[in-house]
Amino acid sequence: MNIKSAIKKSRTADALLSFIYPHRCPICDGALPVGEHGICPGCIDKIRYVREPFCMKCGRPLDEEAEYCELCTDSHREFDAGRSACLYDRYIRQSIIKFKYYGRQEYADSYADMILYSQGDFIRSVHPDVLVPVPIHKKRMDERHYNQAALIADSLSEKSCIPSLDDLLVRERFTRRQKDLNREERRKNLKGAFKVNKKYKLLNQIPESVMIIDDILTTGSTLDECSFALKEAGVENVYYIVLSCGKL
Repeated sequence: MNIKSAIKKSRTADALLSFIYPHRCPICDGALPVGEHGICPGCIDKIRYVREPFCMKCGRPLDEEAEYCELCTDSHREFDAGRSACLYDRYIRQSIIKFKYYGRQEYADSYADMILYSQGDFIRSVHPDVLVPVPIHKKRMDERHYNQAALIADSLSEKSCIPSLDDLLVRERFTRRQKDLNREERRKNLKGAFKVNKKYKLLNQIPESVMIIDDILTTGSTLDECSFALKEAGVENVYYIVLSCGKL
């Protein structure tokens, strides 16, 4: 089989798979036309991207002009800076639920597009060496079978050409779900939960600049703990990008 025939066969197979298993819009979950992926025309305007004013530290949207939000003013942050692509509203909430718990892994590709559309300039301005997803514990992986943050990081890596290291951070301790806890409980729950993979230390391959990837920003406790572990291991600059965040 020559190259042209192989390409034609591959495209035919992709089209057939797309017909049988069509891509779905990450907002309404509706099936998209054969060969298409991303957000359907009826849902594009439902996404509320983060716009100024926002906190210059964590990227959380603010109701009025200010440099920092209340959380970043009142507490020390381990990360250098972070940004969010869009607001965590009812549309994004339902989308993430399907993504995390109902097998809609394909949404990761659209999420990466949303992140680059909203925060591509920020990513380029800090030029991280690697993308690092927030890790989940083995027990949680056994339940879910995939790490949603890693899927977003891998897709973002393909689109931005920034390497993704899915195993640089390790979640050593199983913790309670953060959504059920208040701010102080979240901090205590995650204390010491993350460590840098020993093999990178042994091989002297600790990157200088890291961008953490996750799906939701709440209080920032998870990102603080991940950042602490990275900086303790020798990472100089730690940034992050999350898909969504809510207002205080």
